[in-house]
Amino acid sequence: MSQRNNGVVPLGPEVKRLEQTITRILHASPDLVWAAWTDPARVQQWWGPGPFTNPVCIWEAWPGGNIYLEMRSPDGMIFPMNGTMLEVEEPRTLVFQSRALDAAGSPMFEVMNSITFEPAEKGTLLTIHLVVDPVPEGARHYLGGMAQGWNGSLEKLEKFLG
Repeated sequence: MSQRNNGVVPLGPEVKRLEQTITRILHASPDLVWAAWTDPARVQQWWGPGPFTNPVCIWEAWPGGNIYLEMRSPDGMIFPMNGTMLEVEEPRTLVFQSRALDAAGSPMFEVMNSITFEPAEKGTLLTIHLVVDPVPEGARHYLGGMAQGWNGSLEKLEKFLG
């Protein structure tokens, strides 16, 4: 079963905590999907929606490992993100905390990301569980499009996996 939430979710001031789950069946073995999520050279190729690229990708897939990505939009804007890998249980689970950074390098919001990889009849069931708590007032616009951005990344991942 594939669940896709492609729309932008309006976040009013009453939303204090944002929690989303996105699932996708990928037509590749769990080992290939795991490698795509843990090898920085592979992450660099599919991370980010649509035409975004990642000129910088540090992705240390071990507990305590550093994460730093710079997503570049087609018009050249850079969207940096940093974080820390918290749990790595090969080949089933990745848990990491990520922070979207503003132009000055300060965190705008933090996301707890839990990714699970389960064998499925036709490949791998990928489940992404995201929690933002608290939801900062200035980040509501970005967070409203979080599921849309993740779905764009997963479409690129599907193409990358072939």
